[in-house]
Amino acid sequence: MITLTGDKALEKKLKKLPANIQRNLARKAMRKGLADMRTEARSLAPVLTGRLKKAIKTKVSLKSSGEMTGRVFIKTKGKGGAPYAHLVEWGSDMTGQTPYRFMTRTFEKRKGEFIAIFRRELKAQILKAGTK
Repeated sequence: MITLTGDKALEKKLKKLPANIQRNLARKAMRKGLADMRTEARSLAPVLTGRLKKAIKTKVSLKSSGEMTGRVFIKTKGKGGAPYAHLVEWGSDMTGQTPYRFMTRTFEKRKGEFIAIFRRELKAQILKAGTK
């Protein structure tokens, strides 16, 4: 179940919706916010071959407890992965690679915007679902 505070009318509409619809609306809102963060990370990523930029992905997970998590990450294994991503972000003393903190900068720059986008999108999704 999702807890929403601040807007009584919107909160009332949300509570009227079934739990699965609430989860789907939250998932859509989370994906929207994460997409902007992923775009920012890709724009800040250094480009030599483009592999690192393409390996930046988003994922929304729902645990059985009802907790939903969203993340922007770099795929490191398998096809399309960038196993060297940690060396770019954190650097390496052995190779003399200096850190290029593009993921950290993205998070610091976009975390407030993510919350605002999530709230705006969730509100829009609730209002849209409530009118059906």
